[in-house]
Amino acid sequence: MKLKIGDFGCGRAELADILKENKVYSFDHNNILNDKIIACDIKDVSKYIEEGELDIAVFSLSLMGRNWRDYIAEANRCLESKGWLFIAETTNQLRQVVGEEEGRLSDLRNVIKETGFDIYNEMQIEHLTFLDARKH
Repeated sequence: MKLKIGDFGCGRAELADILKENKVYSFDHNNILNDKIIACDIKDVSKYIEEGELDIAVFSLSLMGRNWRDYIAEANRCLESKGWLFIAETTNQLRQVVGEEEGRLSDLRNVIKETGFDIYNEMQIEHLTFLDARKH
């Protein structure tokens, strides 16, 4: 089965190289490193992806923008019902204390749930935290 995958904040689009048997849409703010990259603000990829078109949305070290909440909402729009959301971020960045709050990890969990996902798995491996969620 050929999957449709959105790599949001793809960097060098290496996921597309690894998963060649699937259709990978590689989005980033610029495409100077690779012509496979679609240059855009990942808060709105509607020009390239229809609602419910993707099976999987990936954010790997790419939720750094001030409008990262918009990125999660856009992934939800792009994903089919029961589609998967995979996030990998540095643990240090997610655990930073913000005022009186636990940090960005707590905020990220809340946004994921409020946006229409159920979190299925959360784990830390070395310096990275991984979250796996599924759209309702």
